[in-house]
Amino acid sequence: GNEPNGLVEGETVDFYFTGTRTEVGVSSNDFTVMWTLSKVPGKAWQKNYDYVKTRDLFTGELEVTPLDVSQLDIHYPDTFVYGGTNVCPYATVTLTNAVGEVITNLVLGLDYDVTYTNNVNAFDNPYFILEPSSNFTGVATNAFDITPREVEFKSASGTKKYDGIALTNHLVTYTTQDDGANLYRGILTNETRFLEFDVWGEQTEVGASSNWFEVVWHEPGIYSSNYTATVTYGLLRVTLKDGRLVIEVDPDEYEWTGREV
Repeated sequence: GNEPNGLVEGETVDFYFTGTRTEVGVSSNDFTVMWTLSKVPGKAWQKNYDYVKTRDLFTGELEVTPLDVSQLDIHYPDTFVYGGTNVCPYATVTLTNAVGEVITNLVLGLDYDVTYTNNVNAFDNPYFILEPSSNFTGVATNAFDITPREVEFKSASGTKKYDGIALTNHLVTYTTQDDGANLYRGILTNETRFLEFDVWGEQTEVGASSNWFEVVWHEPGIYSSNYTATVTYGLLRVTLKDGRLVIEVDPDEYEWTGREV
């Protein structure tokens, strides 16, 4: 700061500074001269001096310049399970010193704003942009993940005795959001109506085969990329018919040959 001019050698005077600056900008570093009220050895007594405080000459300036946004510590959860709604990670933004101690916690809406992009579907590469106030320069782009929900599909099984008619079963079951306590699995309740199943498994002869089917995803109501599907095929089994097989032959239809017919 400025040194006082005109003091008698060996005398000093104290100053009380009231100027402060926190936000970006410039302001005066105001101060008050703390004269002694009586004669004190080594201290300047105001009655002995003709003192004029000129702001332009004696008052300095305090300037705070913007800090680059890269100096901020931004922490947020970066992995979410698809839930059919906008995913908006809440970020904790702090400014720390060289040893990692928190100097200040920044407040959303006051010190910075956040804009989210592509933050619904698992395949959209979601991210958010953090734009701080005028106390900082630049913006911070932060990526996060939306992972697909797990779902299990299973076609029904069936069994019957052979009757010459194909055995089929078009029932397909699957897990939904309402199954159990795990709300991060299964088809979302409001998306089930966009599912359809093409089932073509059948078994006519004695034996067994898989009850083949395919899941039909009706986009944009439901996207298959938002789900990781596990498919299990049921078993269609036809067993032997009960009883004896009787073949009746009309003897009038055959000529006598002496051999057993």
